[in-house]
Amino acid sequence: MEEKLYFTPADYGRNKKHPEKPGSLSRPTKKEKLEVKHKTLKWLVFCFFVMIITAVLFWLLHEKTTTNGQYPENIKNESLVCKSDSIIYEKINQVKTDSKELVISMIFNGKETLSSGSLKYTLKYSSYDEAHDAEAISHAQFNLGLQELGFDVSKFNNKFSIIDNELVVVLNFSTKNEINETTRSYLLLNYNDGDNKLPSTLPEYRQNYEQQGFFCVSTTD
Repeated sequence: MEEKLYFTPADYGRNKKHPEKPGSLSRPTKKEKLEVKHKTLKWLVFCFFVMIITAVLFWLLHEKTTTNGQYPENIKNESLVCKSDSIIYEKINQVKTDSKELVISMIFNGKETLSSGSLKYTLKYSSYDEAHDAEAISHAQFNLGLQELGFDVSKFNNKFSIIDNELVVVLNFSTKNEINETTRSYLLLNYNDGDNKLPSTLPEYRQNYEQQGFFCVSTTD
């Protein structure tokens, strides 16, 4: 007897009552609508974040740009460093040593205006005890000199340190206003030739120190 097999189509009986019309689109569900809104919100937040970052970067770059009246050319900071291993720093000249180094460093806005400066005086001894004794004597002399001029003993943010067998003295001049007729001797500043004015430009400061025997180098070299 021949056996017959019958197969029912997979979509048999579906959508009999409401068959889909060709080309018709199903309406989005509530879940799909929420997903679309969520994606849109994320995109808007991302765009806002990018705008904030761009604005901050623009502000930072703008703040770091200074001009010297010849826009758009920017002013470049220049530096001057002058050294000597023979000059005695008179503010602490009561201690003696054959090995010493005096370094004066300055930063300028361009070459015309002094921004800040520092002085470092290093005295080398054969032992820690000698360096310790030199620190006590030189610190007392320096403080006495400041008090005689009416300054606080913390003037110039001065630091006296003993490193191994070395006495290291550091003075800082954070602004050009700290350098005047009263304080000029702390930076070994002489008057310009032919007038009673202190140095004001990088070339004038360099000339001042080289005439005293310093060896100077500058970023303008």
